[in-house]
Amino acid sequence: MSALPSSPVLGDSDLNWLAGGGEMGELIRSMDWSQTPLGPLSYWPQSLRTSVSLCLSSTFPILVCWGPDDIQIYNDAYRPICGDLHPGSMGAPFKVVWASALPVVGAAFERAHQGEGAYIKDQQMFLDRSGYLEEANMTFSFSPIRDESGTVGGVFHPITETTAQVLGARRAQGLRDLTASLASTRSMAEIGQQLTIHVERMKADVPFLLFYQIDQDNGMLELRGGGGLPQHGVLAPGSAPLDDACWPFARCAAAHAAAQVDDVAARLAGMTCGPYEDPPRSALVLPLSLPGQQELFGFVVAGVSVRRARRRLPQFL
Repeated sequence: MSALPSSPVLGDSDLNWLAGGGEMGELIRSMDWSQTPLGPLSYWPQSLRTSVSLCLSSTFPILVCWGPDDIQIYNDAYRPICGDLHPGSMGAPFKVVWASALPVVGAAFERAHQGEGAYIKDQQMFLDRSGYLEEANMTFSFSPIRDESGTVGGVFHPITETTAQVLGARRAQGLRDLTASLASTRSMAEIGQQLTIHVERMKADVPFLLFYQIDQDNGMLELRGGGGLPQHGVLAPGSAPLDDACWPFARCAAAHAAAQVDDVAARLAGMTCGPYEDPPRSALVLPLSLPGQQELFGFVVAGVSVRRARRRLPQFL
């Protein structure tokens, strides 16, 4: 990687190359770049100026990394990808900001420094950008930027987040498979068996699932199927009253609406649950009714992935 210039470049007082660019353009112009390894704007080489100008004028998410420290500069479209890391991520080293992504993107990033471009589609990664490790999918490329000496001065990084599409497709497939398997069932026991089978396949989105039917004779809840939690344990009793303390069944029944439970990790008390080391934090309790009947049929208790819990609840719940 080439060194940065030690003196101002020709036309250093002309900042027309940095015009526009929306909010990120304003931020870049307002920053004291002398406090970063890039130095003042007047010291930036023409190759960097051209790259930043292209970045700011684009409506596609683009990041430019420059210099030995891979200092970041990005546009308005890229800003949402940063999450809570912005604005500190502007002018900061790529490998520091995106340390959580390096296990999957680091090799391609280094190849760009060697002059080799890379294109990766729908790459799964776990990003620490909102205070927790979040499952995300990205389609992106790394392209080397040559400076005036012909060596690689930086990396041009267009990227688009495809998390919604990838997770939507995965969840839709899980629902299709579950629906197909339930279509041939003829008893509650068979329904429970199919739920138990499919919960294991859907654990990336639903780390645990419990299906309770209301016994219309005595009002008790009977566990008919599910998985992810020890069956007939404290959090998955085989039989429970409507006002059971484990889950807010009574509140759901009274409101005929779903209830969110946000202390699941404490309820698990160190119990292993789901595909990740850290336990799910949230769950939904959903009331179930049959078409044409006012009385509730039962409830579903569904855990929410700890890798998506703080951004949005699973779309198919």
